[in-house]
Parts: sequence; C-alpha cells; structure tokens
Amino acid sequence: MDALQRIYYAIGLLAYSVAKADGEIQKEEKERLQNILLEEFKNGYADTDISEIIFEILRKDRQNYETAYGWAINELKVCSHKLTPEIKLHLLAVMNKVAKAFPPVTYNEEIVMNKLETDIQKL
Repeated sequence: MDALQRIYYAIGLLAYSVAKADGEIQKEEKERLQNILLEEFKNGYADTDISEIIFEILRKDRQNYETAYGWAINELKVCSHKLTPEIKLHLLAVMNKVAKAFPPVTYNEEIVMNKLETDIQKL
C-alpha cells in the first residue's frame, strides 16, 4: 500500500472503531456509515470499498474498538508525512459524523473521539 492508501485504510479502521464503541454495529448503521464515507470522499482518492472490506473482516474477526483504533493510529504514524493539516481536519470531521450517525453519542464514542483528536495532533 502507498501512503494515501494507508490513510484511507486507517479511516476505515477508525470508522469501525467509532461505530463499534457503542456496541454491535447494526446493518442499518453500517449502511449509513458507508454513505457518509461515500459522500465525504466522492471527489477524492479513496476507494470506499476498502472500508466495506475492513468492516467485514473486523466484524467476522470480532475485533473490539480499541484494537481497531490502535491499528488505525499505527497506520497513520507510518504515513504521517502525507497527513496535511487539511487531511487531519477532514478525518476528524468524518469521524464526528460517524459518531453522530446514530444518536446519542455514547460515552465510549466520546472517549474514542477525544483520544483521536489528541493522537492526530501528535502526528
């Protein structure tokens, strides 16, 4: 994978992590998350099929949100040289939409989002 692919792989992992933080990901929730990613990256370079694949693999492997989050941050560290301030802001905005996709935003989702904001600033 090149650096840009790694960023979008990490976005898929983060979307899974945020969505999973409040419990099981329901089919309707997954579809709404896919629509958010499609809308956010329709003019970009991301292949949202990547997020679909990631969701399926993580769901089948029953990964918890903490593990998925850790993997995402590791991917972002590897390609941090490509993380512009604009990409960082967009990533945070997308994850906020993911967290708010199924109200209310839970305590665990808030924890993940706060941690992400802190971790993104360090990259």
